[in-house]
Amino acid sequence: MRNFLTAIFILTSIFIFSIASYGAVIQSITVEDITEPDEPFKITKIDFYPSGAKFTFEVYPNSDGEINTELPGAFLEDKTIITSGNGAGVQIFTKTRAEWTPEFLEELKSKLDDQIKTVEDLEARKNSLEQTIKILNDYDPEKADPKNMLEYIPAAQKLRYRTESDLRDLQEDLKNEREILEALESEYNPKKPGRAKYSLVVTGKAEDTVTLETFTTFAGWTPKYFMYLNSETGEIENHMYTEIFQKTGLNYEGEIILHTKDPYGKITTPDLRPVRVFIKPKNVPPAASRRREEVERSERNSSRALYRKSAMDSGIDEYAVEESSVRSAPTVSQSLSDWVIEAEANITGDGNKLNLEIELYEASNFKSEAKILLIPELRRDAWIIAELDPASKRLIPAMTELFIDGRPAGKINLTESKQAQHKIEFGYIDQITIKKEPIIEKTGTSWFSGVLTSGYKLIINNGTDSTRKIIVKDRLPIPTDEKIKLEIKKITPAQKELSAQKILTWELEIPAGKSSEIIVDFALTYPQGEELGYR
Repeated sequence: MRNFLTAIFILTSIFIFSIASYGAVIQSITVEDITEPDEPFKITKIDFYPSGAKFTFEVYPNSDGEINTELPGAFLEDKTIITSGNGAGVQIFTKTRAEWTPEFLEELKSKLDDQIKTVEDLEARKNSLEQTIKILNDYDPEKADPKNMLEYIPAAQKLRYRTESDLRDLQEDLKNEREILEALESEYNPKKPGRAKYSLVVTGKAEDTVTLETFTTFAGWTPKYFMYLNSETGEIENHMYTEIFQKTGLNYEGEIILHTKDPYGKITTPDLRPVRVFIKPKNVPPAASRRREEVERSERNSSRALYRKSAMDSGIDEYAVEESSVRSAPTVSQSLSDWVIEAEANITGDGNKLNLEIELYEASNFKSEAKILLIPELRRDAWIIAELDPASKRLIPAMTELFIDGRPAGKINLTESKQAQHKIEFGYIDQITIKKEPIIEKTGTSWFSGVLTSGYKLIINNGTDSTRKIIVKDRLPIPTDEKIKLEIKKITPAQKELSAQKILTWELEIPAGKSSEIIVDFALTYPQGEELGYR
């Protein structure tokens, strides 16, 4: 009988356990069937621009066909549109909220909040101790009961000593805790999403997934070149990098598209302005004459400053390609109005900069003709200009770090203009110099006219270790009055070109470590009694 009862008990237990397990399975299936999507939205694509980024979202309704989603406040309401799906009943608006912290920043934010409280507590204790010392300082012993003076003085001295000692220790602790707080703030603030006290609300009824596009200014990308010019062969080794970031608070893994628009701006090649000679007006008051000379001198100086400005101090940035964040090699294409670079990458939403190296073409190097230009009126050392074949492929506009024979040479902003794309100013070569020395300057008179005999010598030095082809430009005065006549007496060696603006151009080949000279001799004749001026 006992064995029978035992068997009944065991069978009953197994039955009850089986029913419970079956119920759990049914319950599990039922819960899974009605579970909402893991996320109410998903980023499907990001288009980056120099000044922002366009995010494409899929927003999912729940099982009741309702959408009630909050996107980060970094996205702009007036630049948000629904591109597909039945979104007629969907509203989009911005609202304020408690400052939002993305999940991946919660630990850092918690440390920051704890540290803020620690510093605030120490500051409160510091204020309390300072108040105690103030009370002791303000106490007037003369108003006290003389009977209590003997008891008060030792107690006050003891309290003051302990308070000041505690204050010194606390101030040291407070200094250390503030430094920790500053370190946490400097780590957290650059990662904090833009407009974290706002959210972009997407709400309403929808039968299916709604696709929307929205824009944020808390994102962007910047292209940059590193160009290395071989001044002897003209070959340019070119490397392009892109720096991409977004601070929306949303991490993303997938397709990214980088766009570039036609920027404004231009690069100008150094050139030589003509100089004009004229007859000075007579009886000009000394003050006005001095003022005219100051204006003319200012114009000349501003011209020189313009060309000096083209060479900027070079700060070499180290760009490391983050292979772990790049899922596929970028591809480059060009439309009528835009360059497009497509890739797949992982980009965090904390503003961390992702650097990608972009292979522009089958070969990233360019052939050019490296021209060395000397203009003694503007500077003593030479410009070097790389002229690319006009048929070569154009480059994406970008800030460019320049190097000549491995040495930093400066920066330029490479623009869309055709001239800038095929003529790149690489900076200065201080090993090739020019000096201008007057050799003749004599004022005299003939029977009916004044005569200014003038001339100069240009001394060109090639301090490099190889023979160089060098272009030299200088100028002769242009008479602006028919009473002034220009007579060229001698130019040695002969110039290659003399323009209508009286700009002289020579092309010289100077061996390594050698120098060469150019001599220019000319005369100006003008009516006797007049005086010449230049501008």
